[in-house]
Amino acid sequence: MKMSKRILAVILSALIVAIVPFNAFAAKTIDTIDLSVDIEPGTMMEDYEEYVTINTPGVIFPEDIHVFIAEIYEEEMYAPSSERYEPGCTYEIAVILDVEEGYVFADREDDFKSVTVNGEDAYFEKYLNEDYTETGYYAVYVTVEIDGTVTEIDLSVNPVSGYIIDDYYRYVQINTLGVVFEETLDKGVNVTDALGGDPFNYFVEEEYVFEICLTPAPGCEFIKDDAGNIQLENVTVNGEAVEYTAHIEDTRGYIEYIIIRLNITPVEKTAIHVIELTIKDDLKGYAVEDYEEYITIETQGVNFDIYDPYAVYAYDSLWYDVYEFEGGERYFLYMSFIAEDGYFLDPDGVVITINGEEYDYVTYSTYEPEEGINVEYVFTEYETDYTGNFFDRIIAWFRNIFETIIYYLFGWIHI
Repeated sequence: MKMSKRILAVILSALIVAIVPFNAFAAKTIDTIDLSVDIEPGTMMEDYEEYVTINTPGVIFPEDIHVFIAEIYEEEMYAPSSERYEPGCTYEIAVILDVEEGYVFADREDDFKSVTVNGEDAYFEKYLNEDYTETGYYAVYVTVEIDGTVTEIDLSVNPVSGYIIDDYYRYVQINTLGVVFEETLDKGVNVTDALGGDPFNYFVEEEYVFEICLTPAPGCEFIKDDAGNIQLENVTVNGEAVEYTAHIEDTRGYIEYIIIRLNITPVEKTAIHVIELTIKDDLKGYAVEDYEEYITIETQGVNFDIYDPYAVYAYDSLWYDVYEFEGGERYFLYMSFIAEDGYFLDPDGVVITINGEEYDYVTYSTYEPEEGINVEYVFTEYETDYTGNFFDRIIAWFRNIFETIIYYLFGWIHI
């Protein structure tokens, strides 16, 4: 029986595949790399896929590492001072690149035809790991200067009756990047009463006059008209446009700044002087993350720090992280609390009481979990008693005696 030409062709193809060495079907070699890097002021550094575009097919970001960033100041490289790209700053960015399946990089740097960033030739090299062995990745370097021209300013000004007047970082929030309080010529915010006199140390519920003095951050400048005068496009406070006066001081070094004058009456809130907590005597069996089941806040207007996923965390006596409390052990609890709407943390400090006894005295701190949010919180730590039932505690008691004896006898030995 004759074999058809079609069947014969299929058999011959199969034989060729079986006979021809595998490397005859080699991966495609990449000998050019082209990237686009476009960074707006305020961009988070971790969002590298938003500002780095890979234009070369087959080139990808590795799964484990992506970019390394250094901030350049006076020709020296430092760890970045912020998690976002700040206006007026210069950065050196190393973009780490890998290849998709079916592709390989050229063996040597000299084998590359071109490596470009934004159309310009870029320095690149093989990326080595900590042991200086090859990873198969390439690092492409680019220097980026973030524009430092400030064209508009937005502020939030929210004084509260009971705040310390000189603590203006608490009630004046600068929402614009590249702008800071001018504190060289005077303090950043001057406050007088309605008659122009010096007010008492704390705000009360009456009208005050605020003079807020702002200047560009290092490396930045205010936008100016053709005559060199400061000419901002827009200045807003609490969403409303306001007037300002512009100044340039050049007798004691060059300083440009603006002054915003406002009349504001502080709002009334309830000060939190004491935070009362009740913590269960026996924590055995509780998951640390279920802290609302074993910690009760007795004070009105106080809550766990809802912005912090680790508002409560714990260590054991050996300083290992704990996720569930077991019996026969002492634990160290670390707890963060914030004030709810209509309340504020006493600027002079807060007393922490636990299970009816005064335990700690703390002052508030602040942090920014995300853009536009400023969180005030108090933090305290607490050492529990031995957890578990009677037998758990007896075992722990004997173990503690044994460890104390061992330390007394052999603690001088350093291994």
